[in-house]
Amino acid sequence: MPSRLVSYLNTVDPDGVSAIAEDIVDTVDSDDEVWVAAAIHDHVRERVAHDSSVDPGNRAPATIYREGGNCVDLSILLCSLFDAVGLRCRLVALEGGGSGHVTAAVAFPGTPRMVTDSLNGYYCEHGPHQKRTYTWFENEYFVSDHGSRYIGDIGSLNEYTTDRGQVVVQGSIEIID
Repeated sequence: MPSRLVSYLNTVDPDGVSAIAEDIVDTVDSDDEVWVAAAIHDHVRERVAHDSSVDPGNRAPATIYREGGNCVDLSILLCSLFDAVGLRCRLVALEGGGSGHVTAAVAFPGTPRMVTDSLNGYYCEHGPHQKRTYTWFENEYFVSDHGSRYIGDIGSLNEYTTDRGQVVVQGSIEIID
């Protein structure tokens, strides 16, 4: 991975996004941080387009202004929004699938089952009733990928690996509404 990209992966820029994060929080009917994270994920997924032709490493305000960015930009935006509301997050660099990919991951306190119950409550209220499989790693991090339908959905990311092995290293719970 080029060193220029690595420097972008280590950059989380909450400046300029705190007002947007606060607006998103105001739309959530719960103070549950899992619901707040899910609302942030949905907001970015619905309003910011994926555009792989954009050079990587744009700060969150530029991605918002442009209403688009590549996986690096979108992951930086997600982490910036998560960080602005006090959620622990990280950028995860993946290899495979024909090229590399970057995604965001957000951490929650509590057991994975508690988190998945809360996520399921949010998505039952705010989305279509469907079968969902929530996946986590390191006992607390749930993937928040722009291309995923919901937090914890790894979708096609299972074809990627990190330098530590497969993305799905901890476990998953399948929920059927």
